[in-house]
Amino acid sequence: MDFERDIAKISGIAAVSTILDVVSRTTGMGFTAVARVTEDRWITCASRDELGLG
Repeated sequence: MDFERDIAKISGIAAVSTILDVVSRTTGMGFTAVARVTEDRWITCASRDELGLG
C-alpha cells in the first residue's frame, strides 16, 4: 500500500489543520487525527497533538 501517497494527499488539503482544530476544540480531545486504517496498520496522515504524544 502506498501510505506516502495518502499522507501527501492529506497534506495537500489546506482545510485539514482547521478541521482538526475545530474537532479538538469541540470535543475537548487533546489529540485529533486523519488516519489511513487497514487490517494491519493505523497510519496517521495528519494530526493535532496537544498532549505531546509525538
